[in-house]
Amino acid sequence: MDQRTQYLLTAPALPLLTQLSIPSSVAFIVQSTVSLTEVWYVGQLGSTPLAAMALVFPMLMLMQMLSVGALGNAVSSAIARALGAGDQARAEELMWHGLTLAVLGPIVLLIAFLISGRFFLSLLGGTGEILELAVAYSAMLFGGSVTIWIMGVASSIFRGLGDMRYPARMMIVGSLIQVPLSGALVLGYFGAPKLGLFGAAVSVIATSAVMAVVILLTQLSIPSSVAFIVQSTVSLTEVWYVGQLGSTPLAAMALVFPMLMLMQMLSVGALGNAVSSAIARALGAGDQARAEELMWHGLTLAVLGPIVLLIAFLISGRFFLSLLGGTGEILELAVAYSAMLFGGSVTIWIMGVASSIFRGLGDMRYPARMMIVGSLIQVPLSGALVLGYFGAPKLGLFGAAVSVIATSAVMAVVILLRLMRAKLPANLRLSRLQLRQHHFQDIGRVALPASLSPLSTVTTILVLTGLVGQFGEEALAGYGIGSRIEFLMSSLIFGIGATMTSLVGMSIGARNADRAEEIGWTGAGMSFVLGGVIGTLLAVFPHVWIPVFTDDPMVYETAKGFIQIVGPCLAIHGVGWALYFASQGAGAMRGPVAALIARPIVAIGTAFLLLGPMDMGMTGVFIGAVGGMFAYTVIVTASMKGGAWRRQIPTIPAQT
Repeated sequence: MDQRTQYLLTAPALPLLTQLSIPSSVAFIVQSTVSLTEVWYVGQLGSTPLAAMALVFPMLMLMQMLSVGALGNAVSSAIARALGAGDQARAEELMWHGLTLAVLGPIVLLIAFLISGRFFLSLLGGTGEILELAVAYSAMLFGGSVTIWIMGVASSIFRGLGDMRYPARMMIVGSLIQVPLSGALVLGYFGAPKLGLFGAAVSVIATSAVMAVVILLTQLSIPSSVAFIVQSTVSLTEVWYVGQLGSTPLAAMALVFPMLMLMQMLSVGALGNAVSSAIARALGAGDQARAEELMWHGLTLAVLGPIVLLIAFLISGRFFLSLLGGTGEILELAVAYSAMLFGGSVTIWIMGVASSIFRGLGDMRYPARMMIVGSLIQVPLSGALVLGYFGAPKLGLFGAAVSVIATSAVMAVVILLRLMRAKLPANLRLSRLQLRQHHFQDIGRVALPASLSPLSTVTTILVLTGLVGQFGEEALAGYGIGSRIEFLMSSLIFGIGATMTSLVGMSIGARNADRAEEIGWTGAGMSFVLGGVIGTLLAVFPHVWIPVFTDDPMVYETAKGFIQIVGPCLAIHGVGWALYFASQGAGAMRGPVAALIARPIVAIGTAFLLLGPMDMGMTGVFIGAVGGMFAYTVIVTASMKGGAWRRQIPTIPAQT
């Protein structure tokens, strides 16, 4: 175990948490200032752009919490546990899987927005000019959001390694870039074009792109960084190609996408990562024969896996797609597209597992180069087959399936030939064709439950936003200011929580439950003080900060009413939020999942009760938000107190 990891596992909890949290906390304070500055910029444009920004804010928050919160902390937690257990190879493999999910995530959200974004924003109360502006702003934001996801996950990788300072410094540098850039593009400062609300979207996308490249180039090789950027471009390009065919093919693609993502997560994620990890451990133990046998086992499963999924699709695919809302022409197109995709998916599985074998051999650059080459083949091929470019037959949506299958087939052959013929630590030899059992990675048991966190929070805010929207445009704008402050407070707690994720993960990996719980209670106390002090100050002095954003009396009163009820309770919310992050580090997610389910139920139920029968108006909505916070914190705290973290440490069989 290296000296730094040893220090993180043994240093006193309070000084260590303070030392590691300060950089992240300072960075988040700076970032919060940037966000508030953007609100001020947009506020200068009038109440309509401000209301549009408030409508979009829950969706922006969902994206940020998914990328930095759920996925970022899952990756950070898994890496920290691997390092705590002394498994460097496992930690390095987890980095790749986190970045892969950082590419898939924004594609899912983009397709979802293209299909239902306008309807969703209208449910929140958007109408007329506000709705049109919110739709256009969202489209630009989600279209370029892959840069935000990659930057968030790359920063989380560093936190999992125990380095809080570097991502904090990069966050501060990014903030110093974004403030003047946003002012220039929103209001036309420095002679720049005045883009209004759209300038806010352009500035955050551009800044995130720059910082993502800087962070990736620091931790990964240049080919690897370029590979993920190119792959992101390919995926979004395919969505654009299909979008040119109309809303029906795009809706069919959206229906099938969850099944495609499942296939990719199984082939590259669960199976690929298991093979890579097992091969790395075999070579680390000096067992070349075992490593070569594991290659065949992985490739055998890469053939069986798609057959199982194809049979499952043929039996229940149509029913499953109809459950997702597919009807009529959209359903028929989705079924045909899925059949073609799953029918040829063995090439995707084999390419994914073959690439993972190279990573298990310690070679990250070769599969990255192959990813780039494959992407450069797929972009023009997909354009040709989907839209008929270059005189090719125009296959429409089916062209997207043909292009990915054909490209994967070519790349799989190239990669397998290198495994057989190149001089490597282990090779693919026919004499080693034996089947062995794999160790599956645990990132899924953290990432999937953690995805409930943003869904829970955003569901709560979305419904409450819709309720507030009944009181008019000004009330909606005021609530947007108040809820943004709440979210920024959560971001401040993230500075402590991200540190806790890594430290608790390392402690659990080192089988030290006492140390993990000490970190948890210490961090919870720090978050209680931070949330309570800042929230109370905001509630006591609303006349100091709210006029910075608006001079509209109704907007002011709504924001004031929100913060005076919610602000002091941010102390309790801070405890729950911090222990949630720490629970991710421990891998103990049952309690947090229960809390995530309870929060929207309590918040929304209380709000409807107080808004309807008790006729408390917007005050009832704000009290409902507080009720959800309390329920969340009580359940997460009870889970930890009940020994959930300790149960994550397996017992060692007695030696005989």
